[in-house]
Amino acid sequence: MRLTLIFVLFFAILVEAPRAETRSFSGRAVVAATGAHLYTEYHRQTWRDGRLQKVFIRYVAPDGSVLAERSADFSRNPLAPDFTYKNNQDGSTTKVRASNASSFRVTVTGGENPVSGGVQAAPAPALTGLGLDNLVSERWQNLSA
Repeated sequence: MRLTLIFVLFFAILVEAPRAETRSFSGRAVVAATGAHLYTEYHRQTWRDGRLQKVFIRYVAPDGSVLAERSADFSRNPLAPDFTYKNNQDGSTTKVRASNASSFRVTVTGGENPVSGGVQAAPAPALTGLGLDNLVSERWQNLSA
């Protein structure tokens, strides 16, 4: 009887746990005039309860070499996700972390112009590049009126 009760409780917790969904897709960047292949983007997104939580993007050259990688975490702020961009071409890594609703900490390591710990002010609502889609979705009704 005790084992059955434990199993039922465990199953109930599993059923109630928020489910994550992973979506993957890719796209090619080409020169508009010639169709020449510039690079391919491979995207992997993690969604939970209908909200984007994490993104990982890999940029790959036609020869298969990885040009850059970008990751973002939307869990703290859907409009200003923390993100990391690693540029394999110059060896730099850029990290942006939202300090609060109106400022970011930007750190660039490697490459030619390293910057450590600079805080950048931003008007509210603070927004980083990957948060733009969420801002448009959030305000679509007003924008389309």
